[in-house]
Amino acid sequence: MSIIHQGNRTEIELLRSLHEKEDAQLLNARSSLVASKRLREFANVKPERRALFVEAFLHHAARGRGVVPLVLSEELEIALGEHKERGGCSQNMNELGTYCEVSEFGRLYIQGETLDAYLFNKQLRAVSLPVMMGWLAELCDVLKRVHSLKIIHRDVTPSNILFGTGGDSDSRVWLNDFSLARSLKSGALKEEELLQGTPRFLVPEVLRGEQPSSASDIYQVGLLLALAMMNPSQRGEILSAPGALRSLAPQYLKSSGLGEILAEEPLCRPDAGELARLLRR
Repeated sequence: MSIIHQGNRTEIELLRSLHEKEDAQLLNARSSLVASKRLREFANVKPERRALFVEAFLHHAARGRGVVPLVLSEELEIALGEHKERGGCSQNMNELGTYCEVSEFGRLYIQGETLDAYLFNKQLRAVSLPVMMGWLAELCDVLKRVHSLKIIHRDVTPSNILFGTGGDSDSRVWLNDFSLARSLKSGALKEEELLQGTPRFLVPEVLRGEQPSSASDIYQVGLLLALAMMNPSQRGEILSAPGALRSLAPQYLKSSGLGEILAEEPLCRPDAGELARLLRR
């Protein structure tokens, strides 16, 4: 149909199905479109194919309410089958990357808007802060489940949060894009991997050279909440200045009694379940 995103190594195309025949997962779905993520031709080499499998594997492992449903390509089904034959429970990225690789997988297309659109698109109706806090509480419900699986997302940013309908779930809030996700059962990230992600949303511990944790996702939710509290006319200017969001965000949350979300030390932040309760009080 049409390519809707093109990155350095991957591109995303909107399709009716990943297979020639209609995908069984789609027949029971409210949406009939698949966002196919595949490697661009020049990037279709072993390291990139392995990295794409790790992304798909963790997305598949995190499946459930509030995670954008995965639609398996034939090669991903085969790779997951091979993984199952080797034990089926390992989330060690180094181990996974040695024997599984894919060049394409799909995600069910969610009909709605990203948080990015609600925060920055002046054409959309403004959303009140109580409604936004309710949405972020639902996001924390999703993160609580994902974290219980020892998976961290690492890129909880406006473009990766969707509000809409899709699949066979009544969820309104969807977590998307597990390209930076990490299993806590894996070894430590390398130095060059630590700073991967959206620069304005890098967390303090990572900037100090420490390993990320589930608390890193919580800090990013805090940044989202601070953005929602800001005057809409200021958001773009604050995001355009390096470090401005991290330095200004705490004052917005402290005024609402939520300052611990952005604590410099990860152990001082609430977990996802606690944060969901704080946002609903």
